[in-house]
Amino acid sequence: MTISKRTIVPAAVTTAVVAGIGLTAAAVTAQEASAQLTAGTVVPAMGASSTSASYQQGLQDAMIKATQAKLDADNAAAEAAAQAAEQERITTYVAALQRAQAAEAAAVTVAPAAPAAQPQAPASTPAPASTGGSSTSTSNSASSSSAGGSGDASSWANSAAAMAVKTCESGNNYSTNTGNGYYGAWQFDRPSWLANGGAEFADYPHKATKDQQDFVAWTYWKKAGWGPWSCKP
Repeated sequence: MTISKRTIVPAAVTTAVVAGIGLTAAAVTAQEASAQLTAGTVVPAMGASSTSASYQQGLQDAMIKATQAKLDADNAAAEAAAQAAEQERITTYVAALQRAQAAEAAAVTVAPAAPAAQPQAPASTPAPASTGGSSTSTSNSASSSSAGGSGDASSWANSAAAMAVKTCESGNNYSTNTGNGYYGAWQFDRPSWLANGGAEFADYPHKATKDQQDFVAWTYWKKAGWGPWSCKP
């Protein structure tokens, strides 16, 4: 039987082999760290001090706080601008409302002044004495009698026929003025009023007294009968 000889490795060679193994492990570790950095994984440095890590964390916290402070300042500025715009809108609205109210108050129609006192009807002139013929009052009396009157304007205006016409025309309202161009109890238009002596009493019929209106209506009736009136007795 052959007996192998035991191989004796020198100490220097052993040391070199161990050192080579250590270098190989260090190289492998460096390659893994490089790969992790490339993949985005943070690998803490071998033997890094805790002071450096604290500084990094403090710097990151400071950046976060600064960013948040800027966001807060921007938000506060935007809110202040919005409040200022709203206040300006309210101020503008209030000013416009006040101007509108002032214009409306200025446009209120001032009540017209009371009409001036109207002259009273002239006193009746006594009829002249008859001088051998029929008096004019006799003919007037005959005309008014056919209308139901007793010979003068007042009696004629209170006759049944005249009352029926006045009531139909105006409701017997001597002061009526509806704006349709006809005035007073007899509903005269202005030209007819002036043409029959109304100008002696007032510019418009409804401004004259009852007796004055009756007198002008009686004068007109003696000329034209009931024809000028829309209503008939």
